[in-house]
Amino acid sequence: MHDMEDTNSGHTRGLMRPIGWLAGTTKHHNALIRALNNVLTTDLARRTLGQIVDSFVLYGAFFGDTRAAYGQCSELNADVLLKRGQSRAKVDIRTLRVDAAVLSEFCEAEIDSTIFQQKLIELVARAVHAMAIVLYQKVPDTTWRPDFHPWYSDSQSFPDGEADGVGYWAEDRILGGVVLFDRRDRDEVPNTALEYKNDAVYFHPSAEGTSPRIYQLKDSQRQALLDYLFGAATPSAPEPPATFLPIRCDSDNSISVDPMETTSIYRDKWERLLTRHEQGE
Repeated sequence: MHDMEDTNSGHTRGLMRPIGWLAGTTKHHNALIRALNNVLTTDLARRTLGQIVDSFVLYGAFFGDTRAAYGQCSELNADVLLKRGQSRAKVDIRTLRVDAAVLSEFCEAEIDSTIFQQKLIELVARAVHAMAIVLYQKVPDTTWRPDFHPWYSDSQSFPDGEADGVGYWAEDRILGGVVLFDRRDRDEVPNTALEYKNDAVYFHPSAEGTSPRIYQLKDSQRQALLDYLFGAATPSAPEPPATFLPIRCDSDNSISVDPMETTSIYRDKWERLLTRHEQGE
């Protein structure tokens, strides 16, 4: 596949490449494919992505005009499960297109280094997002709309429009929040209350009962996430390792920031109004 630049809507992505571009670096490619398989084969991921493909809403997920029709359904029947599995099987994760710069940084990073781990987590989030976009765009003339994350709902400004809103929704449901990073230059970080850490991972959740703030994963949560992503199936245990997703904030997550006050914690500068304002857009 050729490198491509997305120019679908108000903002543009940078250069994009398919995940399969990593095939020439076997260890990096295998680590990312294994991590994505561990995430995307969970029951939660299947149910979330299944809602996109089948426009079928589970009980407790209230989305627009489909609520009355499906609000009382708690399970997917066998026919829908089969259809959903077939739909996902048609999307080869190696064809998912992600930010080329992040892919290159991952490719160049030493195995198990901090940058390797950070970029692996970022690529997993970007790939979940991309999978949701691909599935949403495969559904012709759909009237289904999710309850977008309130901070990631400005679809008119997203490169893929409403499909990006679906992508953030899928991240939030599957992983536990939109995955963000500290984009400050470590050599120019001012003396603020928020300490710069090159291995910090931030989640911005929207699920009921979760913190409305952007919070930093504890070291133990970050390590548990990495252990899960690196976990490999074996002939005696063909299923991926037991999942702890979605990750949830608790009272021990002591580092958090108000999304109204930070413009330095983000993944892409166009994702939230505040980060775009800081960039002068």
